[in-house]
Amino acid sequence: MNREDTLHERNWESRTTYALLALLLLGLFLRAWRIGYLNFWGDEDITALATRGILEHGYPKFPSGMIYFRSMLTTYMAGLSAALFGLNEAALRLPSVCFSLATVLAAYAFGKRVFSRPVGLLAAFILACSHWELEFGRHARMYVMFAFFYTFSLYAIYRGVYEGRRKWLVLSFLTAIAAVFSHVLGGALGLIYVAAALQPARSRATRVQLIVMAVVIMLAAHAEFWLVQYGFQIPMELHSLSSEAGSVQLDSGWFASLLHTIEATIFPQSWHPPVLWLGVLTMGLVYWYQRAEPLKARQWLLPLGTLFLLIFHQVLWAALVLWFYLLCRAQGFHGLNRPVVRLTALMIIGFGLFWTLYALSADAPAAAFSERLRAVLKFQSELPKFYFLGLLRAFPVMASVTALGILWFFHSNVGPRFSYATHFVLLAFTLSLVTIGFVKTDWVEYRLNFHLNPLFVILFAAALVKLFERFTAFPRPLTVAVMLGVAFLACEQIYPARVVGVVNRDYGHALDVRTAPGSHLLLMPDHQGPAVYVKQNAAAGDLVIAMDWLEQSFYGGKVDYWLRTDDYEGQSFHVRHEYFDFYTRTRVVAQVSDLEGIIAQRGAKAVWIVTASPYTEMQLHVSREMLAYLDQFAPNLVYRGRDGKSVVYKLPPKQ
Repeated sequence: MNREDTLHERNWESRTTYALLALLLLGLFLRAWRIGYLNFWGDEDITALATRGILEHGYPKFPSGMIYFRSMLTTYMAGLSAALFGLNEAALRLPSVCFSLATVLAAYAFGKRVFSRPVGLLAAFILACSHWELEFGRHARMYVMFAFFYTFSLYAIYRGVYEGRRKWLVLSFLTAIAAVFSHVLGGALGLIYVAAALQPARSRATRVQLIVMAVVIMLAAHAEFWLVQYGFQIPMELHSLSSEAGSVQLDSGWFASLLHTIEATIFPQSWHPPVLWLGVLTMGLVYWYQRAEPLKARQWLLPLGTLFLLIFHQVLWAALVLWFYLLCRAQGFHGLNRPVVRLTALMIIGFGLFWTLYALSADAPAAAFSERLRAVLKFQSELPKFYFLGLLRAFPVMASVTALGILWFFHSNVGPRFSYATHFVLLAFTLSLVTIGFVKTDWVEYRLNFHLNPLFVILFAAALVKLFERFTAFPRPLTVAVMLGVAFLACEQIYPARVVGVVNRDYGHALDVRTAPGSHLLLMPDHQGPAVYVKQNAAAGDLVIAMDWLEQSFYGGKVDYWLRTDDYEGQSFHVRHEYFDFYTRTRVVAQVSDLEGIIAQRGAKAVWIVTASPYTEMQLHVSREMLAYLDQFAPNLVYRGRDGKSVVYKLPPKQ
């Protein structure tokens, strides 16, 4: 490098430093603006109660005796902040602010290392202003910390494994463990180590080392999972008699869910005569094909394994097998020139069409065609759940650009142009998506995608930069300006209206369920106002019945009954047919008749009933009959929350 090039590089480094500093200051302002104005919401109450337990007992103990083992790293960071600045909203959200800004730096470093400096800068700019990042960067939960450790671990894995830097390999292992104890999904990093170990260029010693690291990370994730399950078991053991307590159905993990899904939804639909005949016909075609083009023994694994999945309705699984086969062999779509790959692709297309038509003809004809088609596609994407659809629904333009970029990188990263950096990014992103797909949720839980947002943004930025590099030399001031303009149009995460809506949010404002921390919330709820009102006005012996019992317990300090009408066993246990929740041991009012009995027997006590959003709007775990019953107490309304929805009814003592 000559003197002129050296000066040019130094100028770019200096400009990059100033740009990053400006982005961090902008990101800090957006994250810190009115950070303590809104009350806890969207499971922040769990963090708040666990932090109070740390301040009082030294460990995250709930009033019920339960120990909150989930994301203890996040909880202790919140405890440290609360010890310094007090147990309030701003203090508990401060760690999220810090780790969100750290994620901006990690994304810049990762994007610069695997693609280019412009990619890193554009990714940092998007993440600094992203309204999705702001949602979680101003929220007292574990998702931001997990996203940072996950992103930084991928960066460190690349530097340690692909660049051969031993200190980075050690650091990647430590940050991967931190990711696991931020969220159990951090165990997916173990699969990244396995994928890196299986690449042909690895020495035997390196393979063994990577496999050992992968095993330790997965065991740590398993231990974290079972610690969380044990924490939920504690209240039942403390407060109930073993001979009288009902069994508690705790989550047994993704593997049990996988087996149940296979048993319940795959096998019964696989033995219909049309499926058997189609399978026999396909086997005959494969046999005829191999006579014309003899296959080696191991070449049979791809078409036969794919056929097995397709017969059992697993079209997405079969497509993923083919994707990873071509990705790991660095063939891109050029691999379709090979007969065995082309045969596999044709089987996937044929079976996909067959299952779609078969399901459409079997469904109830009364439903609209679009609804039936959506249900069929949803079913075909359920094992694993195709979480990229969540990104596509939340950010359709951005996700489309990213998907096209992924396909382009996948196709062009072959031969002399092959780059281990591009290969690693594609592998890490797609493998992580598949891992999330085994999480036990009804469909796509958007917040479980959040830790992949930095990598998603990097791929989006890389697609834009590559597009501009094909038309003009880069970087130039005009090119940079045009690219930023296109990014503003194509990236829904930085639309100014959405950004302003997050940082200036007030009670009663609408929430976007696709990006808000609480995926069931329609508007910003007011829990603090009703709870404080009841706390200030209720007498010592009065009864308090609340819908959102955790928020009311934190702000109000006393909840006698949790109004929930579905006998929700996921967060409760029962003794003598009475239900209690795991966190505060609040008794559950499960039926209208139970509530009527409590009110009728109140005697000289007043009864305070606190409703909450979104339970009233969405009938979330509150039946229509219960809401209709509460309507009769409209004359007893004494307080309406700042959201316009949460209200307090006071039923006076019997005379």
